[in-house]
Amino acid sequence: MAIYRLIASGTFGPDEIKAMAAAYEAALIDLQLSDRNDPLTELIAKAIVTVTATGERDPENIQERALNALLQADDAVTCIALLSAHFTAVREEHRNAHDEAMALGATLLQPAPDLHSDEGHQVYADPAGHPFCIGWGQPSPEALAAFLAEHAATEQ
Repeated sequence: MAIYRLIASGTFGPDEIKAMAAAYEAALIDLQLSDRNDPLTELIAKAIVTVTATGERDPENIQERALNALLQADDAVTCIALLSAHFTAVREEHRNAHDEAMALGATLLQPAPDLHSDEGHQVYADPAGHPFCIGWGQPSPEALAAFLAEHAATEQ
């Protein structure tokens, strides 16, 4: 697994390794990434190691900060496009994210009912046809799981 390769030769202690492993596994579960050879797993692992190197030790905070760092990178939409499953990109500036996605060839599949609400999302397809979402606000883990389950069921 990508995270274990990255930390094998590092200078992290057992508590840090445990926190990184937990953050990594939780991120892959949340993003429904079961293929450990998916290139996105390497990006997630690197981001998790980077966050942990700042001194963060809480797995939930490590995961959140790592995913947010990926989404704020210059190539955030490229990272999203690597996914073949639904992925919710939570962005503070969802209007800018929409413009970025459209400029890179995304297609808007389902607009949000209210762009001014505190929480919401829009569904897109990347140029290869893979669906992804750009969301804003912080949905609860339960709400995110329900959304993913609902849309996974409609794809089958």
